[in-house]
Amino acid sequence: QQQDATWGVVESIFPMKAVLVLSLFLSFTLALDKVYIVVFHRNSTLFERERHLNAFPMKLKHTYDVGDFHGYAAEISSDFIQKITNAQEVALVEEDEVVHLFEDACHQQQDATWGLDRINEKELNLDGRYTWTYDGEGTNSYVIDTGIYVEHLDFEGRAVWGINFVEGETEEDCNGHGTHVAGTVGSKTWGVAKKTTLIAVKVLGCAGSGSRANIMKSIEWVANDAKKRTGRSVANMSLGGSRSDAYNDIVDAAVTSGVVFVAAAGNNNGDACEKSPASAPLAITVGSTATSPSQDGVQIDTRSSFSNWGTCVDIFAPGSLITATYIGKPDAVATLSGTSMASPHVAGVAALFVGSNPDVAAVDVATHLNSVANLDMITYNCATSTSDCNQSPNRLVFTGFCNN
Repeated sequence: QQQDATWGVVESIFPMKAVLVLSLFLSFTLALDKVYIVVFHRNSTLFERERHLNAFPMKLKHTYDVGDFHGYAAEISSDFIQKITNAQEVALVEEDEVVHLFEDACHQQQDATWGLDRINEKELNLDGRYTWTYDGEGTNSYVIDTGIYVEHLDFEGRAVWGINFVEGETEEDCNGHGTHVAGTVGSKTWGVAKKTTLIAVKVLGCAGSGSRANIMKSIEWVANDAKKRTGRSVANMSLGGSRSDAYNDIVDAAVTSGVVFVAAAGNNNGDACEKSPASAPLAITVGSTATSPSQDGVQIDTRSSFSNWGTCVDIFAPGSLITATYIGKPDAVATLSGTSMASPHVAGVAALFVGSNPDVAAVDVATHLNSVANLDMITYNCATSTSDCNQSPNRLVFTGFCNN
């Protein structure tokens, strides 16, 4: 028996059927986009199997013949898959899928900062461990700040310059704030999303200040640049000023366009609703926490004394005494405090989430982070029991990976 007969030979045996099969094949070739694995009954005959392969239009990829196991893999139109499934000689049909290496479910860092440690556990039990199942590879994290010292070794070459909006200054971080923030978002040792791409957007100069107009233009730039890159994008804004409707509106527009924006609540021990971009409805606004001993000497989560509060805060994260990358030399580190240090913890968690859930809309990321957050863990130490400080949501960010 000849296995690879030409269409002419086949047509001489089954003339009308062969013409019909060829016609159908040509008609449906463009629709064949899914690969299916088809297994024949073990008692099927060679004649039945060959007749089956000639009866349906498909793009054959493999045939399987091991003992009495027979089958094939092929691209098959959805118009025919049900007929193939119902064929008398077919035992089962499965859609092909991607198979991955079996790796450890969790990767673990043993010497993590207390901030990384805390966002990775449900109960306060600082043991120096940070674990993850996904490292943010393929995501983009914009750091709208003083720039990034991209040569720092802990960035592993993943930190790049995006744009500089500060007139009269070069593409360098001459302040250190942006480099520290970027380190918490995604450096190797100090970062949450350890393989994200870090993109420097310089809007604050060496003195740590810049104009609102330039910052608003940077938000537009980020929204447009993100559309040119592969992978999902998150932007961190560890900066702020007085409340501005224009400022808030452009942040919200950028989120609607697909970029997750995370903002620091501010360091005035005041109402975050009086600050922008902290008061932008679609920004994920972050307050700061510390750990402090309770009256009985047990460590508890507390609101950092400087942290802004109120209903415009979405979530809290560690922000006191956070160690991360710094400027001056390729291995420099510094320990800083502020909601500026809390915000990048959440930006890193957001990058992990959108990277592993790429179809989730940017406007829905806050809902997810809130849903998995540690609840009612924070002691606020508000000035009075009736203060708006007490209206802050009692949510502490949690990675959701490898529960400790």
